[in-house]
Amino acid sequence: MLSPLLILATALSPALAQDAPANAYNAHGFNLVPDDGHPMDLMSTWRPEAYTPLTFGAQAVFEYAEKPLVLHQYVGEERTMTPLVDNLFGANLGVQFGANPRFAFTAAMPVWFTSVGPDGVAGAALGDLRIAAPISVLAPEPGVQGFGFSVIPFLDLPSGNMERFLGAPGVGGGVLMASGVTTTNFHLTGNLGFEGTQRVEYYNLTGGSRFIAAVGGAYMINDEYAARIEVNLRPTLFGNDVQFTETPGETILSGRGSYSNGLYWTGGVALPYTRGATAAQYRVFAGIGYHAGPPPEKDTDLDGLVDVIDLCPTGPEDFNGYKDDDGCPDVMSTLVVTVEDPEGNRLSSATVEVDGESFPVDGNGQLTLEELMPGTSPVLTVGAPYMISETVSDLTLVEGLNEVTVALEWMPGRVKVITRSNKGAIVDSAVRFDGPKNVAPQQLGDDGEELFELPPGQWRAIVTAESFGTERRDFTINPGETSLIVIEILLNPTKVEYTEKEIIILEQVNFDFDKDTIKAESLPLLDEVANTILYHPEILLIEVQGHTDSKGNDAYNQDLSQRRVNSVVKYLASKGVNIEILKPVGYGEAKPIASNSTAAGRAKNRRVQFVILDTVGQKAAREAEEAERARQAAEGAPADAPPPTTNEGASP
Repeated sequence: MLSPLLILATALSPALAQDAPANAYNAHGFNLVPDDGHPMDLMSTWRPEAYTPLTFGAQAVFEYAEKPLVLHQYVGEERTMTPLVDNLFGANLGVQFGANPRFAFTAAMPVWFTSVGPDGVAGAALGDLRIAAPISVLAPEPGVQGFGFSVIPFLDLPSGNMERFLGAPGVGGGVLMASGVTTTNFHLTGNLGFEGTQRVEYYNLTGGSRFIAAVGGAYMINDEYAARIEVNLRPTLFGNDVQFTETPGETILSGRGSYSNGLYWTGGVALPYTRGATAAQYRVFAGIGYHAGPPPEKDTDLDGLVDVIDLCPTGPEDFNGYKDDDGCPDVMSTLVVTVEDPEGNRLSSATVEVDGESFPVDGNGQLTLEELMPGTSPVLTVGAPYMISETVSDLTLVEGLNEVTVALEWMPGRVKVITRSNKGAIVDSAVRFDGPKNVAPQQLGDDGEELFELPPGQWRAIVTAESFGTERRDFTINPGETSLIVIEILLNPTKVEYTEKEIIILEQVNFDFDKDTIKAESLPLLDEVANTILYHPEILLIEVQGHTDSKGNDAYNQDLSQRRVNSVVKYLASKGVNIEILKPVGYGEAKPIASNSTAAGRAKNRRVQFVILDTVGQKAAREAEEAERARQAAEGAPADAPPPTTNEGASP
């Protein structure tokens, strides 16, 4: 059909180039698109679709148009507007025949009952007949959603009354291209094309061949009713003296209802957004139609799948990529991943990587993913701090709930330190580790807990906190061990104070009377002293001093004090203190700190002290001083000369 139309248009081109009679300007500007009554079909914009074979549709749309053709002129600087056609009232008649799914035949012509022109009110008249043959190049099956593309060649036959501006002077024609998308309950389409006809001039009003552009959309309110909107623009190839009069454009708002008996109705209004010639000041229209032949296939749930192929005709398909052709609402997969440690405790710090995308778990150690595709096999990689990551690759999702619990193993050498006060309160504590390597003191978390990574070997954890004592725990990390080592320590109020010069004990070290045997009640005190020394590896030498009161002779007191500090040193060494840094010295009664004339004074004099004689810092300072003296001696300066002064570090 397209080729004959093009041949005919070519043959008509000399005639189209001729000037037509002045009154041959067709004022209507509205071309009804005949259709089969589907609610999504539009008024003047073609919708690409597949046609139902051997169907016939007829419709009559009654129309009233206010001032569709106005002559704009200037008298001096004043602009005048003279209606050439007004109060145009008639019926737009249209028929459609569906030959097969790819081709249809349509015809449309207005019949005018009355109009007002330059000569006054006139009676009935015909308009031009338009014959079109829409060809569906690409379209889904009837009732199925998707993309469509059509080509619509058409012929305009001059059956209208030229004397009343209601018809063209000769045969015209053109072609439109229509493309659109139909979804469950919405359609969007666009038209673009060209219409060829003879040139017409009336005073300064020029008409003739024009481009045609339109967009339109329809929304199904239910399976019988639709709301529709169209916007068109029809610029001519010729310019007029008055700007924009050669570019008519209208917006059409309409609604339609269709029924199972083949009847349907249409109503709406058209308003101009440019006042070009043939764009009426407004149009109102209403009409009825009838569809004969096989009825349009019913789509009860408006999901784009007609009931005959829809397994769930009352429940719309959700088109999510899963079983989209059965027409049923889909039950998608929900995946719940629970992450635990080997003891079954939930890991709220875990992350789950799903096919390369990472997700954190919630505070309950779970990740919930919804709307996943059933039948797929996501690969899960689950990890958490200090845990060995685990990959789950044998999972196939089923419809509904899918639950997976992943138990992670601890990485080798994971140690968790938990500290509390003796009353159960969280304390701001620090821990140091001694073992295959020395780990400097590190603060525990705000919750009094922290995880550490240590290599295999024998280890000692020493924990302390301000105003609390120093405690220790010995433990072993075996090579490849994946269990978590948990060290829980309760800190008691301190009995020891550490200073740069002395480890001060706040209680006495008590011995059996007249013996060097340490009483059991003093062992916790010495344990804390040992732990304090171990916590400070910078100590190189401690003098463990023993003192007595003045009772007894000097030699006896000297011997007793020496034997007692020897017992203290031996006990500290049994607790892990390097005996080489302990120097036991018994002073007897030689260094009293109180009067021996009172019982209270003598009790104070019977004491053990831990005096720090040397540290790493002191040793480094001595070595630096000796190096400086050696340097000065090498340069000839007196060995006891003070080191030279410089201005380095001084304020400017």
